[in-house]
Amino acid sequence: MISSPLLRSSVACLLMFVSSPQATVAQNVRAIGPEARAYLDRVLNILETESLNRAMVDWPQLRASAHELAAGAESPEETYRAIIHVVGNLGEEHSRFIPPMSYVARMAQVPEDAFRAAVERPGAEPSARRIHQRLGLVQVPAFSGPDPDGFAARIAERIRDVSSDEICGWVVDVRGNTGGNMWPMLQGLFPLLGEGVPGYFVYPDGTWSEWSVEADAWHGYEPRSDVAVAVLHDEETASSGEAVVVAFRGRPQTRTFGRPTAGLSTANRTIDLPDGARLLLAVAVNADRDRQQYGGVILPDEELDAEMPEDEVISRVRDWLLGQRSCTDGGK
Repeated sequence: MISSPLLRSSVACLLMFVSSPQATVAQNVRAIGPEARAYLDRVLNILETESLNRAMVDWPQLRASAHELAAGAESPEETYRAIIHVVGNLGEEHSRFIPPMSYVARMAQVPEDAFRAAVERPGAEPSARRIHQRLGLVQVPAFSGPDPDGFAARIAERIRDVSSDEICGWVVDVRGNTGGNMWPMLQGLFPLLGEGVPGYFVYPDGTWSEWSVEADAWHGYEPRSDVAVAVLHDEETASSGEAVVVAFRGRPQTRTFGRPTAGLSTANRTIDLPDGARLLLAVAVNADRDRQQYGGVILPDEELDAEMPEDEVISRVRDWLLGQRSCTDGGK
């Protein structure tokens, strides 16, 4: 998931280039050079065999339009506009073709070193605090960097810093979590997920794959897993952020609050191409522990107005948590 503002603007510039009049289908088709054709056909084969919506696409027509757009291409770089055209016609918003960083920086007229530094800048860190003597809140931001185990451990550490025997409920805040790598997020939240399989990937051929989450980040220490949990999400909760929401759906004593999510509740596979470009390809939809499938926008159990002050948001989830079994007398 693209989270850097500079990267978003640079990719926007690239997409403007791709959709410019010069990128329309050529009327006089010229031959594609062998290197460019091999590269383009390799990508098209991947998309046709692995993309989530592959059965809904007219592949002969889309292949023909891609070859027309790549007419005269001699190098992989000269096929990018054709590939972006195809990805844009899959009917799936979560798939992306990401050209090499050097190419995007050049298109955006940004020095590559400056562009790389902006893209690789460390993201936000997880945090936790008490919102009541008996309630904790953990904030889980987007993460797509190196050392996923370290990120999971930092989530666990923040929870441990706040946790105690008197804690009877938690808020998991994924507002603004635009995605990245879902596994360290779930690993760090492991004890709060409760028992059982927290979710599944559902593939177009009908096969299901369980989400397997390890407790490595906890090093044997676990707070109570039977506590009530309120999940906060909004329009910027996307991709892996939405996977966190899905992982808590159907959990006992759990309720979601906030705004509808971004609508990217599908699973991506990253495919590295020979020239340094990447395909981020949606290959499955997410399903919760009750086997309810998503794939688009996730609605909260309780929608909150976008203009609601933060103290009122916290008050709303706090009141709900304190009324749950784990927080009422005899609820432990």
